[in-house]
Amino acid sequence: MKHLITLLIIATAVGLIFILPGCGSGSKSSRDSSSTTPGGTGGSGGGGGGGGNTTGNIPSASDFQAATDTTDSPAPNPDIHISSIDEMFQYLNKCRQDYSFHGRNPNPGAGWAITFTWDDGLAQQAQDRAEELAGGSGPQGSRKSFMLGNMHRGEDMFLTDGPTCKIEALSDPSSAGNATSGGNSGKWHDKGNSAFRMYFCYYDGTGGKMSKLGIGAATASNGGVWWVLQFGQ
Repeated sequence: MKHLITLLIIATAVGLIFILPGCGSGSKSSRDSSSTTPGGTGGSGGGGGGGGNTTGNIPSASDFQAATDTTDSPAPNPDIHISSIDEMFQYLNKCRQDYSFHGRNPNPGAGWAITFTWDDGLAQQAQDRAEELAGGSGPQGSRKSFMLGNMHRGEDMFLTDGPTCKIEALSDPSSAGNATSGGNSGKWHDKGNSAFRMYFCYYDGTGGKMSKLGIGAATASNGGVWWVLQFGQ
């Protein structure tokens, strides 16, 4: 009889292990279920990736590639051939890191991050604005011409400084053949473009300490891609 009672107690204990929440093999803790992937469904991500939560009319990989392609031989910077928002995010952070040694423009005391953290909310703002531009809205901000107008053809950037700092730029397929005597591709995000270096690579603006970035992209009527970089604190 005692042996039977002991077996019943053991069986009951084993059953409770599988009934209680979090004890069975099919259950995960709340830490396991939350997203830690940059730009993933858990909200703002780290510096490793982007584009996870952005919704909208995002260009295809082939559209991105056509808009950022060049006919230079050899290309001065093969990294400028972009096929996704995430690739652009990675590329931009690398450019910031490559120029981390450089003095800041125009505000050395601003303390902007060298490596930006992806932010889903900023990315959605950027995506909404990119689609406005693709729909025919005019660019906002101060025009920064390719090579700062130094007798070189290329794509313009438009900078809005301050607490809502952003950059708008069109990757135009027609500029693919704009190789210049300086070896630049004509693309706005080429490190050979002095405007891109000054107003992104080592830029620390006047609107506070920016550490977050969201990127939007939309296909323009000419087959190009409108990019919007939205910064945040």
